[in-house]
Amino acid sequence: MIYIIQGNEEYFIRQKLAELCKGYEKEVLYMDGNSKDFSLLTMIDECHSQSLFSDKNFVLVEDPFFFSKKISDNELSVLEDYINHPSYETELIFYTYKNQFNSHLKAYKSVSSNARIFDLNSYDYRNFSTYVGQRINEE
Repeated sequence: MIYIIQGNEEYFIRQKLAELCKGYEKEVLYMDGNSKDFSLLTMIDECHSQSLFSDKNFVLVEDPFFFSKKISDNELSVLEDYINHPSYETELIFYTYKNQFNSHLKAYKSVSSNARIFDLNSYDYRNFSTYVGQRINEE
């Protein structure tokens, strides 16, 4: 499964990440998607690798660069190939604490069409009923 988690409330995002990875803490690989050392090919290789300790593997990518700036057609093709044929043993999670990814980019559109998206923003008392309604619909 592929997830996109975005919002402006770090607490809610951390809580959702913990919920998704619950029971698989040894199988979680964190990657900084905005680091100069980050490679899209390495991320996909990690997604295809088998877990040594359980039946699931978690790859968490914080602030992937391809959701904030345009990537080459070759990189987009590699990403789309994985998104269309994901590894069933891997949970790939893209997340940011910076509120939103750029939804106009081709990479984001490709991934989001095959992903479960969580928008986790802070709320105040005026938005509480909307928040509760969304949570009920998710369950």
